[in-house]
Amino acid sequence: MASREELEWWNKFADVMAEQWMLTPRLNMMIRSEYEQDYGDYLFRSGGSFLEIGCGAGWIGHKFAARGMHVDGLDFSQSQLDIARHLAAEKGLDNVAYFARDLVNDPLHGRFERYDAILVNAVLHHLSPAEVSALNCRLAGLLAPDGRLYLYEPLAPRGESVARRLLMAPFSFTMRVVLFTIQRIGKTFGLFKRNFAEAMSQGYTGTSPDERAIPLADLRRSLVDNGLTIVEERPYHSFSLAVAMSIMRLQPSLLERLTPVVRVFYGLDRWLFRVVGWQNFGDEKAVLCSIKATKTAAAACRPQSLSAIPDVVHHTSCPLCGGVASDHLTETRDLHYGIAGQWRYQRCADCRVVFLNPAPTAEFLAGAYDDSYYSYQDFAPTPAWRRWVRTLTGFNPGTTGDPVFARPGKVLDIGCGSGQFLYRMKLQGWETHGVELSARAAEIGNTRYALNIQAGTLRQAQLPDGSFDYIRLNHSFEHLLDPRETLDRIRELLAPQGLLFIGVPNVDGLQARWFGKHWWNLGPPVHPFNYSRFTLQRLLTEHGFEMLRFRTHSNFAGILGSLQMRLNDRRDQAIDTGALLRNPVAKLLTHWVARITDLFSAGDCLELVARRRGT
Repeated sequence: MASREELEWWNKFADVMAEQWMLTPRLNMMIRSEYEQDYGDYLFRSGGSFLEIGCGAGWIGHKFAARGMHVDGLDFSQSQLDIARHLAAEKGLDNVAYFARDLVNDPLHGRFERYDAILVNAVLHHLSPAEVSALNCRLAGLLAPDGRLYLYEPLAPRGESVARRLLMAPFSFTMRVVLFTIQRIGKTFGLFKRNFAEAMSQGYTGTSPDERAIPLADLRRSLVDNGLTIVEERPYHSFSLAVAMSIMRLQPSLLERLTPVVRVFYGLDRWLFRVVGWQNFGDEKAVLCSIKATKTAAAACRPQSLSAIPDVVHHTSCPLCGGVASDHLTETRDLHYGIAGQWRYQRCADCRVVFLNPAPTAEFLAGAYDDSYYSYQDFAPTPAWRRWVRTLTGFNPGTTGDPVFARPGKVLDIGCGSGQFLYRMKLQGWETHGVELSARAAEIGNTRYALNIQAGTLRQAQLPDGSFDYIRLNHSFEHLLDPRETLDRIRELLAPQGLLFIGVPNVDGLQARWFGKHWWNLGPPVHPFNYSRFTLQRLLTEHGFEMLRFRTHSNFAGILGSLQMRLNDRRDQAIDTGALLRNPVAKLLTHWVARITDLFSAGDCLELVARRRGT
């Protein structure tokens, strides 16, 4: 779904963007002739139906209409569609039709239910990863049997060779200098066309607010997952199109004189693709590529609208505090368990919570944890020799900062898994109770250890008010979609002098900042929220608690696990295992490096103890 800023941008700058993107006939022939020949040969079906997604000014669809295809064009910008209709009328084309569509929520078809050919021309990079996946699913459903899909998008390859990527550095620097020089000289000496000069004075840069290059591996996965077979991937432009679009802003005489320079950059692109390899341009440098796909399998597209998919909910404000301002933080996929989907985290500008948007529903999360989830397994006592080694080396990654009580009481562990912590408390004489979403894990705790675990949510659990001396949520609070309701219920359940313990990943910690989307504890989509100390303290205060103690707690996983996930992501692997995590020496060393961050309260996880205010 296009953001309000994106819609306003296109409605404001549609004319200049259309002019800049279409290029002059000479420039277009110089750098786009090979690309246009390619999609023309692949998509043309005599007398067939053709759908262009994000048609803009319609110049591509006009070419297919002139060859006898029945063309429908979709775009969310009414200004662009007006230009397309005007150009079609000028050319006498009566086999074209244009429709204003929100490409995420509106029906995608025009006059036809199925299309022989679909072209998506520089559209997907304006959408979120979740929206790209949903749109690809719907495109697969629109293709007729043996229909063909052609994507032309700026892609961000991972970079398979570090050495070759380093070769790109001087070329990337030179490109930035060239573009900066064109911009500065053109502005200083008044060399831009009047319409571009006026647009630039209003903030036009040639890049819309929602644009970002698409990770190549993510797009491949999305197409294949939706029943499409990739036929070919082919690079076309990088530096050359950037230069061409920049000089399009210049006065006609100067534009004509500089046009041959673009041919030099086009040749540079082709040489770099061949010598360095376009896959090694890296995440920061977009390469405009085509991806050809065909429908050879039935695409199991679920609903026709992302907002209608029962697995996700779109937030128009912060789901924790209601604030309307938020910043994009990162986009990634599940790198722990391989749960399908692409996920976007935003940070609220008010309460500073990090939240998924779109977010999974409770129904989705209930099915996201299979029986292999780590806390659902049966547990065994740690052998004495291992406890001795851990004491000697200080390697106790599972140790938590639970408070010490003078005497046993009544404990409730929310999200207790199969009950390992409850079992330890039972051995100390505590009356144990637990709440766990997994019926299988609850059964293990109840039948083997008699721990009184109720399967389901806290809302569903039958528990007496005011009776618990200790309530604990260790790495379960960030899994909850209803943290405020949970805190209200905990306040009711706590005894007058009862204590609350919460342990969560620290989104403001150094490991989170170092590793970004590869941070071990980020956890999409099973972590709909990630918290900082500021957010937790504010939240607890608002719900009648006072914080008694706070610390950060780290172990090897925040560093070593994050490094392993980064390696696995480059290899397109989803499971968080590998040689690094199996290396005991590496685990010990990174464990102690991580613990150093705790000295500055900047560690990987937050742990706090609180009580009801006024008790």
